[in-house]
Amino acid sequence: MQNRFLRRQDFLDFLLRHPIACHNVARELSLHYARACARLRMLGLTSSASSRLAGLLLEWCCSGRQTNRGTQIHCDLTHQEIGDCIGASRETVTRSLNDFKSQGLMELRGTIINIPNCSALASYASIGSTPDPFCPAA
Repeated sequence: MQNRFLRRQDFLDFLLRHPIACHNVARELSLHYARACARLRMLGLTSSASSRLAGLLLEWCCSGRQTNRGTQIHCDLTHQEIGDCIGASRETVTRSLNDFKSQGLMELRGTIINIPNCSALASYASIGSTPDPFCPAA
């Protein structure tokens, strides 16, 4: 894979010449902004680490695969890396994941996480809905 760079003015000129591309760029930027705001809201307004972890799992559910057993997520992150995402220690992530498993809110097999019921996970963690308003997993 090779990276290519484009001067700012050339990119702006391209957008002026191609209104559909300009519309698509604006839509993508808006979507990224909305997701960033949702993540900040989740991190800033959620008091417990388990709620933040549940919010992160629900966010991942948006791009997960729907199966007859729930939403399947592939996660290559370590517990430490997940903790870094939500501002918690590795031990807290491990404890929360074990709690979610014992409550039947998730199943873990290697790098595959299965969330049988996203609404139940959101309810357990006192999250009103999934953190991403564009997410169909709610």
